Amino acid sequence: MDKSSSNDKQMELLSEEINQLIAKREVEMALEKIERLLNLANKIDSNLYLGKAYAYKGFIFYGMNETNKAINFFETSLSHLNQNENENFINIIQVCNSLGALYRKMRELKKAVETYFYSVQISEKYNIKNSTVYNNIALIYIDQQDFKRALEYYQLAINIENESSQINKKKIVNYLSNMASLYFRLKDYEQAKLIYNKTFLYCKKNNEIELFIQSLKGLGVILLEQNKLSTAEEYFKKAINLSIEINFKIDLIDLNLYLSHVYAKTNRKKEQLICLKDALVIAKENFQSKEIIVLEELHDYYFNSREIQKAYETLKDIYINNNKAIQKEKEDKILELQEKFETEQKDKLIKQEQAFNQTLQEKNRELAALNEDLAQFNYGVSHDLKEPIRLVRGRLSHMHTKSIHKLNEEEQSSLETSLAAAERMERMLEDLHKFSSLGTQLKNQQQVNLNEVLAIVQADLQERIRANQAFIEVEKLPILLGYKNMFVQLFQNLINNALKFRRLEVAPNIKISYKTDEDWHIIHVQDNGVGIKKENQEQVFKLFKRLQETEAREGSGVGLSIVQKIVKKMQGEISLASVYGTGTCFILKFPKK
Repeated sequence: MDKSSSNDKQMELLSEEINQLIAKREVEMALEKIERLLNLANKIDSNLYLGKAYAYKGFIFYGMNETNKAINFFETSLSHLNQNENENFINIIQVCNSLGALYRKMRELKKAVETYFYSVQISEKYNIKNSTVYNNIALIYIDQQDFKRALEYYQLAINIENESSQINKKKIVNYLSNMASLYFRLKDYEQAKLIYNKTFLYCKKNNEIELFIQSLKGLGVILLEQNKLSTAEEYFKKAINLSIEINFKIDLIDLNLYLSHVYAKTNRKKEQLICLKDALVIAKENFQSKEIIVLEELHDYYFNSREIQKAYETLKDIYINNNKAIQKEKEDKILELQEKFETEQKDKLIKQEQAFNQTLQEKNRELAALNEDLAQFNYGVSHDLKEPIRLVRGRLSHMHTKSIHKLNEEEQSSLETSLAAAERMERMLEDLHKFSSLGTQLKNQQQVNLNEVLAIVQADLQERIRANQAFIEVEKLPILLGYKNMFVQLFQNLINNALKFRRLEVAPNIKISYKTDEDWHIIHVQDNGVGIKKENQEQVFKLFKRLQETEAREGSGVGLSIVQKIVKKMQGEISLASVYGTGTCFILKFPKK
């Protein structure tokens, strides 16, 4: 026997052992065997046994009511089993049926429906009689309040079993019980009772104890609803005794609660309390998710019995359990994410990283090409375009000097307009060069004292400030991480903007103030100039955008675009507030780092 066959044989034997251990509810031993199976399957990269191993884990945690873990394991199982559908379709169907049920439990109905119908698709493709999935789809329709469709799918599940070469009467009885439960919900008690009587007789005859318990419970609930209390009590007690006899605890909580309702209606307080306490013990030991339901009934009992202190203590227990449930949900979510990372997510992240690195390399190449184009554009702006504009402006200036007295008024005006246009075009090219090359040669950021920056700016602009009779008030400013030259350019442009758009009848007053909050350094640059109309405020940072009412003023429409670009280069934000005819406040925000 070769090594591969030996591994397959070993894994098959392990699978059989795990199945037996799960059936006996020997969880710890089953988990140990599953880890051995996983190690073997990983060594030979067997998708079949990897799928089986994760499915076993899913079934175990499903039984332990750890829903998030179970979902994670079933999803991982499917990812392996689907690698070879032809060989694994039986396992795929089983996992889909369980995974769909868990999605339904988590109220993820869309995922549940998709998973169930995928199970139907695989079943039909390989001619498998998959009645379980139709039963499960019926449960989805019940969740959606479509009871007619639910009954149809229950009937489909029953028909599939009846048409099978090996009729599984146990499954049929289970589906009939579900139908009866739905009829009860629809208050069609006669139809429900009719079906439960059928299942009751079958289970009694064939000694199907678990399903017999279900039938007793169903009939008992109908009798309770019809106030036939003595017979209901008899059925509930019999179902409880049978459950204890075979250690079938799943229905013991509900049965004790229903029996407590019988005792409440017959005013047997002592017996009612015993049932509630029995239900609480079982819930705490085995089904903590139902503990709150029992506590709520116990609270009502104490409150109605005027045992206020005990009612209050029970209410505290409800509160504690609610908090535990919330905390457990958070912990389960964290564990789920960890599990996903440790299984398929790890491979997925590696693939994503590889794809990202490849995309990044392509984008870097594109960026390098764009930077090269930008450098050539800047060169063209600096040399090729500026030179002919300079030549035209020079010629026009020479003509203006030599010929101004020889021209009539209209010709003089035309020449002066052309000269002004040439000068403006030259300024625009210079400003465009500044804008496009801004930040292309950045070195490491340094601590910049903005008070020194403002001193430099005021010194540079002193002639212009004096000519406009402007008053500049500067509060103490912070030291920020950034680029000194860019800060100088930033405040130079803002002050120039305030001087340029002054109100002619009022001396410019510019106030630069500072405040801080938890995340930002905030600087306000407030002027008392012409202001900006509300409808134009979003336009002012656009390149070459000059507002109609300021067309006569100097400038190229690039200054505020440069300001915005500088702020963004330093991960900041800029906005403005303005009242037309009164002034504008530019708000600069730089992050605390």
